[in-house]
Amino acid sequence: MITRTELALQALIVALEAKAAGDGPALPQIWRNEDVFARMEAAGDGVHRFLNVWDGEVAVSAEALGADLVNEIDDEEPGAGAYDIELRPRIDWICVGGAQADRDAAFDRGLIAIHDAVRGAIVDGARVYLEGRVDQATIERIARSGLATDGLAGVKACEITPLLQFTSHRPF
Repeated sequence: MITRTELALQALIVALEAKAAGDGPALPQIWRNEDVFARMEAAGDGVHRFLNVWDGEVAVSAEALGADLVNEIDDEEPGAGAYDIELRPRIDWICVGGAQADRDAAFDRGLIAIHDAVRGAIVDGARVYLEGRVDQATIERIARSGLATDGLAGVKACEITPLLQFTSHRPF
């Protein structure tokens, strides 16, 4: 059995991978819980892009009265939601090398693609987030400084924190 947290993370990866597919994609191959610095060392000429998704943090924002009782009685029922979950994965988005104008353009295209992946799509007149795996998704924070890449020549980077909200019958 897979947890709602893992389903949400997988849906985020799928949405980002969709933006990485096709001709002239805005995003590179998506990594999960990987060290992008090791990959940066192998970058050659031109602009190289790196995107890694960290699993992040899970918080229970609300618990329905009797949530533990619901879990004991109906442990396998996904509709028996009793916990409101806030999942905050972290996305490292890094562009390295090339001319500054090319690096800036690639970085901005990637930011737009990440936002488009997270914000969902309109389906039958209603917004659906990450294949319906979460109830709400938004970009909560973008850190452009205070990163391990600060001060590195030819590097433009940020850490993006989406906020994914859903209800689960377990506190994760």
